[in-house]
Amino acid sequence: MLLLLDKLMYIKGLYNISSYIIMVQMSGIQNKLVMISLIFLVILFIRLINEPTITALASLEEVKPDLVSLQNQYPELFTVMGWEVSNLNSIDETKTLPSDILVETKYTDNYIPEPDDLSKFGYDKTKGYLFQQKIDITTTITVYKIKYYSGEEQVVSLVTKQISPESQLTNVNIYETIPDYLASKFKTNTKYTLESGAYKYSFTSITNQLNLNYAIVDTAVALDDLFEFKTIILPKDDASLDDPVANDVFECGDGYCDVPFETKIVCPNDCLVKREFPWDYAIILAAVLFIGLIYFNAYKGNWDLRRLTRGRSPFRSESEFNTVKTYIKQAIDGGQKKSITKKKLEEKGWKGKQIDYAYQEARWELRKVIFDITPKPHKGDLRLLVIYVKKCMLLNADPLLVKKKLNEKGWMPEQIEESFKQAKKEL
Repeated sequence: MLLLLDKLMYIKGLYNISSYIIMVQMSGIQNKLVMISLIFLVILFIRLINEPTITALASLEEVKPDLVSLQNQYPELFTVMGWEVSNLNSIDETKTLPSDILVETKYTDNYIPEPDDLSKFGYDKTKGYLFQQKIDITTTITVYKIKYYSGEEQVVSLVTKQISPESQLTNVNIYETIPDYLASKFKTNTKYTLESGAYKYSFTSITNQLNLNYAIVDTAVALDDLFEFKTIILPKDDASLDDPVANDVFECGDGYCDVPFETKIVCPNDCLVKREFPWDYAIILAAVLFIGLIYFNAYKGNWDLRRLTRGRSPFRSESEFNTVKTYIKQAIDGGQKKSITKKKLEEKGWKGKQIDYAYQEARWELRKVIFDITPKPHKGDLRLLVIYVKKCMLLNADPLLVKKKLNEKGWMPEQIEESFKQAKKEL
C-alpha cells in the first residue's frame, strides 16, 4: 500500500505542475498548448494506473484463493516444484506461481525389474530379483501445461511411483533410473544422492504405501520413455537379501523350475519351455505333400494311380488290351451306346470282363480330355452340340460341369438344355 500511495502522490505532483503550466499558458500562450499539456497528463496518469505492480498489489488478496485452490487440486506438483502459497509477502513472488494448470496426458504402468537392472548396484541379481517380487510398484507420469502469473508457460512431467510392499520394509534404498537425456531436467524436493547413474533415496521404514514424486521440467515425457523410468528397491545391508527358504529349495541348473524362486528370467536353463518338434504341423504338411503328389503324378503325370489299383489285366497282352480300348474309344466318339458296343465285341469273341476292363480305361482317358474339345457355337447348329453332349453322357461326365463348360464357350442356356434332351432321346 505504501508503494501505491507513493505513486498517487507522484501523480498529484504532476497534476499540480500541469495546473501551474495551464495557468501560465492561459495568461498569454495559445489554447493549443494548453490542450497538449492536458493530453500528456491524461496519458501519464493512465500508464501509472495500469502499471502491473499497482494492479497486482491491488488484487493480491483475490489471487490467493485461486492459488490455494490449485494447490489443493495438485498438491504433489506444488510440493515437487517448490511453490509456496501461504508465505506470499510481495508481488514479485506471484510471478513464479501458476495461474492455470492443464493436464495434457497421463500414462500408468506396473513395473517389474529384471535381474540385469539390479546387478549394477553391486547386489546378487538373483536374490535382488526375488526381493523385488515382494513389492508392487506402479508408475504414473502426468504431463502438465502450466501458465504462470508472469505470463510465461512451461511443460512439466510429474513422475509418481506408488510403492506397496507385502510387508514392512526397514532400512532400504530406492534407486530411480531415468533416461540419460532427461538428467538435466530432473527436479525433486526429496533428499537424494547419485549412485551408479541412479537417484538414491534412503528410507528407514516403508509400511503400507509410499508415493515417491519427482518432476521432469520443460519436457513432455512420451509413452515410449515410460518403461525407462525404473525403480529398484534393495536393503541397505546385502545380508538382508539372504533367504534360507529360497536357498534350500532351488538351484539353478538342476533341470527343475522351482516356482516362485526360479523363473524364465532368473533361471532360463530350467524354466524356459524347450521347443519340441512340431509333429502336428509336420503331419499336416506331409499329408498335403502326399495329396499333391497323388494329384499331379497320378492324375496329371506319366503314371496313373488307377493302374496300380484296378487289379490284374484280363488280357493276355498289352496289344490285345489296346485293340479293344481303341475300338471302344471310337464307338464312344461316334455316339454309340455301351450296350451296342459290348454286344459287337462279344460277337468278336471278347469276354465281358475284358470289355468292362477296357471300357473303364477308355472312359477315363477320354474324360480327361473331353473338356478340352468343348465346341463353340457355330451358326446356331445344335447337331454339333448334341454329339458333344452324347459323348459326355457316355463318359458319365458330371452334367453340371458339362453345362458350365458349354456356357463358358458361349452357348445359350436354352440351347444347352435342348441338346441334353436330344442326347437323352438318342441314347
